[in-house]
Amino acid sequence: MPVAERLAADARQFLAEKNGTVAPSVVASTSKKERAEQSSQTASASKTKRTDKGTYEEQVNFLLNDRVKRPKDGSDRELLLNDIRDEADEIVQERLESFVGRLVEQKIGYIMDGFVRVNVRNNMQSFVDDPTRTGNIYINSILLRRCAMEGDLVRVFVFNQPPDSDEESDGEGTEGEEEEKPPVAKSVQNNAGFVVCILEKRHNRQCVGKFLPAPQCKKHYRMFAPRDMRIPPVRIFKQEWPNALFEFKQTKPKEDDAEDVDEDRKEAQKGVVDITEVLYQVQITEWRDDVPTGSVLKPIGKCGVLEVENESILVEHNLDVTPYGEDILVQLPAVPYNIPAEELARREDLRGECIFTIDPATARDLDDALSCK
Repeated sequence: MPVAERLAADARQFLAEKNGTVAPSVVASTSKKERAEQSSQTASASKTKRTDKGTYEEQVNFLLNDRVKRPKDGSDRELLLNDIRDEADEIVQERLESFVGRLVEQKIGYIMDGFVRVNVRNNMQSFVDDPTRTGNIYINSILLRRCAMEGDLVRVFVFNQPPDSDEESDGEGTEGEEEEKPPVAKSVQNNAGFVVCILEKRHNRQCVGKFLPAPQCKKHYRMFAPRDMRIPPVRIFKQEWPNALFEFKQTKPKEDDAEDVDEDRKEAQKGVVDITEVLYQVQITEWRDDVPTGSVLKPIGKCGVLEVENESILVEHNLDVTPYGEDILVQLPAVPYNIPAEELARREDLRGECIFTIDPATARDLDDALSCK
């Protein structure tokens, strides 16, 4: 449209609106445009809402079934994508076991089952006890243990140790210098290995910790630091954040109005607890490479409070302190409990002696004891 015609049309529109009348063509055009924009916004909002949560398969099924979330029974079976990730995992596991079987046939190593122990100071390192050999099985990354956690029962492929090379020289120094070296005690070498599969997940995949300060460049997730150092930082996406995380904002006032803003902020944030000082219980839902992803189960309370710290210990170790019911209490012996006479007759009574155990704190059976008189 030429500039003159466009200006004339704008002028007619202005006069019509001023007089309270609008040309029908203009109304229809505007209404049609608004309807198109509203429809586009609605579709965009629907897409955004549906892509926030749900698995890949659920979102594909949502698109295939008239963009309505229905139960599987109410969907067209021909337009239903089943969970393909489990099938992919099965294929990967079959190929891995076949590959490991060829390694065993070629006598490169052997397979054994055991429980994972993660290094408390370095969660990248883990070990599995090997009762048949000297030393432990060393697994030096989270991926090589297939994201197994403390206490999980796993199947491990273990590389055979190379033949001893004590008699071989390291190629440095002369023979005289080698003789002058003091004797060194032979160290036990751990076998290297990797996890083939997790046989039993004994760890409950829960942890207690607090959120780390928010980085400026990552606004769609926050990192959660477990108190148990054997668990790496957990990624919590925005849709899983607690409400307190949205309410608490880490902002810095401008220098020119810093005093006024500080006073206003003090008033506004009275009673607001720093989110990085609050303990939460988090459930690890999945692993993406070697980074766990989780969701918040519940807040426990502010760090440093005695009741909160006690509860965090119970939650972290999955201890239930709920009082026993009457059906359990009635099965206990009467109080005070008296040892039957037949038991006293066939046992040696050492209750009057000073006896204490010397077993370590990690011992499961207390069978080493000392007494003094």
